[in-house]
Amino acid sequence: MDDVIDLGCSIALVGCLALVLGSHAVASVAAGRILAAKRVEREQGLPVVGKAPMHAVYRALVPLARALVALRVSANAVTLISIVLAVCAAIAFGYGRLGVGAVVACASALADALDGMVARESGTASRAGRILDTTVDRYVDALLLGGLAVHVRADAALLVLVLAAIVGSFMVSYASSVERELGVTESPAVVPMRRAHRLAYLLTGATLGPLAAQVAGKGTPNGGLFPILVAAFAIAVLGNVSAIRRLAAVARAEPTAGPPAPAPDSHPTEVDHAAPPVSEGARR
Repeated sequence: MDDVIDLGCSIALVGCLALVLGSHAVASVAAGRILAAKRVEREQGLPVVGKAPMHAVYRALVPLARALVALRVSANAVTLISIVLAVCAAIAFGYGRLGVGAVVACASALADALDGMVARESGTASRAGRILDTTVDRYVDALLLGGLAVHVRADAALLVLVLAAIVGSFMVSYASSVERELGVTESPAVVPMRRAHRLAYLLTGATLGPLAAQVAGKGTPNGGLFPILVAAFAIAVLGNVSAIRRLAAVARAEPTAGPPAPAPDSHPTEVDHAAPPVSEGARR
């Protein structure tokens, strides 16, 4: 029965994505141009499929974001909902319920996209909200892969693979922080492994898991795990390689000139303790 539920969840998720993409395509044809959100255009496209799914999902979320604003649901509340959903998805992954986990993890990812939209629509964007959002993102990354790690804990090789994916995920975020701190631009030659890419790999692998299990049959060990393990492998390899290459590029980059040091006998009477504003487009 559990396998049937997982399979049904995967099929429903694929169907919803097809509906969103189809609606976006029809709307673009009706408008006589490809509908593209400026905010999405600033982001890097997903592997293989590019930005088309990102534009379609963004356009579908706009009415929902406006509805949440009308209902006076705060952006921070949406952010906290995303981590609650991530906990539920991690539990599902831990029990090997990949289809159920994929649906809940997808809902968590959508909530993460919605919080920023709600903040902008309501005019409540703030430094504290961005910090909360970024912090929750790190917990969500750890939860989803951590749930998978719990499921494969009996197999040392698979456990090491998932742990390497967790390290790769956090190293990408760390490399981005170092780049921002030192004012170095990411090299375009580095293979991207942003959070959107990692979620795309993981959600695709989880969604395809129950379908792969049906194709492989019950006699194939880990047949349903194969797609999500491939996703974890991609995150582990590309994430760590990308982070190391970016950190190496930062180490080779010319240091930025800092403010001149005050003279030994100077006594400044006013010190600005305000931290520089956090960029809304900060990379993760």
